[in-house]
Amino acid sequence: MISSSTPRSDSQTKITVGVLVHAPPEDCAFHHAVAHALEALKEGKQTYLYLLHHAVRGAHHSAMASLEELGVRCFACSLALEQEDMEPPAWILPAGLTLLSDILLHSDEIGVFNPS
Repeated sequence: MISSSTPRSDSQTKITVGVLVHAPPEDCAFHHAVAHALEALKEGKQTYLYLLHHAVRGAHHSAMASLEELGVRCFACSLALEQEDMEPPAWILPAGLTLLSDILLHSDEIGVFNPS
């Protein structure tokens, strides 16, 4: 579960951002998603990134390195990884759509980046 059921006070509120990427790494929307996640991390927001469909091909993209350094929590669709016959880097966890559902449900802000 992404957030606890305990109510947060204003002094301990941390904005949670969910970023869903559906665009492949050669699409500008993929890079907009990475930039959106970077901005959220730099603002101190707890950021979850989920790579769906062809976006999993971007798991090894150089643009993703800065996200890892800043502490993004990144997941890649297990089925898409299997279909692309690839393994993600160790810091990107394979996950199903149930986890994506949790990210969307518990995020204060959501960004969805589809192919152009």
